[in-house]
Amino acid sequence: MSKKVEELKNEVMADVEKSCVEDIKAHMIDKIEEDVKVLDEDSRAYKEDEKEAAKLGKAINKELDREIKEEAENAKEFAKELKADIESRE
Repeated sequence: MSKKVEELKNEVMADVEKSCVEDIKAHMIDKIEEDVKVLDEDSRAYKEDEKEAAKLGKAINKELDREIKEEAENAKEFAKELKADIESRE
């Protein structure tokens, strides 16, 4: 090949490489932006799930506390009845 043809070939190859690099860079930027959007959505969903879990946890604890109080009252009532029964037999 002549020197001029070789120079033109090198210029074209450099332009092609530069174009490819720019295309790859643009594609990577688009992909990163898409990934960031997905992460933001996942983060929002996680926060909503945390809030819902906290609400459910409070409701469960409230119900458990109510059941414990009810069982304690039943135990007291049973103890009173048992004491009265024992005293009536004496």
